[in-house]
Amino acid sequence: MNVGYWNINKKNNKEILVYILSFLTELNLDLLFISEYENINFDEFKESIINNDYEIKEGLSCKKVIMIKKNNLDYNIVTDSKRFIISKSQNQKMTIASLHLQSNPNSNSSERGDTMHDLYEDLTSDEKIFDKVILLGDFNCLPTDEELVKRGKIRSIPFKEEVRRSDEQYMFYNPILLMLNEKSRDYGSFRYTGSYNSIIWFPFDQVMVSRELIDRIDNVMYLKKVGNLDLVNDNGYPNVSDHLPLFFTILEEE
Repeated sequence: MNVGYWNINKKNNKEILVYILSFLTELNLDLLFISEYENINFDEFKESIINNDYEIKEGLSCKKVIMIKKNNLDYNIVTDSKRFIISKSQNQKMTIASLHLQSNPNSNSSERGDTMHDLYEDLTSDEKIFDKVILLGDFNCLPTDEELVKRGKIRSIPFKEEVRRSDEQYMFYNPILLMLNEKSRDYGSFRYTGSYNSIIWFPFDQVMVSRELIDRIDNVMYLKKVGNLDLVNDNGYPNVSDHLPLFFTILEEE
């Protein structure tokens, strides 16, 4: 299963639609989650989806994330909140939550932590939530920040074996730090130089999986090009959105 996430930074429909369609078709995406989509005309978008192979799913309360899925997948949104949607597939016995946490530096870690707590409450209050869980989105924090590593609720770390050994129910494996690479200039998904304490590149867009999916997540990457379309300028900086898209694959169960 090929999955993508992209914060499109409220780009105009006519400018961004070509990129979204290319993202879907060139990478044969099964699921695509999009944030900051306010300026997309959904009627035009639906008419442009190739061969009507995809459909759009929106939450009732969440205006931060939408889901575009292949028609042959049975993922449906089962609950949502202001900043996240939770979808489930009965066939795949899998739960996927996509979110867009409060912006950084315009909010603080406690606000993002509160949203992660709300997500935890929704996940654990549903007795039908499957053990196989994927969390993805724009977390607006580093993988090592408190809101993602604090013990007791949803917690993620970049070490598979530690996740396997843990007795914490919602301990997740987060591979994002391990994919950052100097040789290929994979520094992060978001570039920001607007403060004195900025590290310039931030891997804010992340995916994390429950222990049942540790060995099935593969090909995690930030995309700089989709088909013939460049997503960065000559310096390698994001220039279509201020975020690079996130892509990964969930391998078939053996």
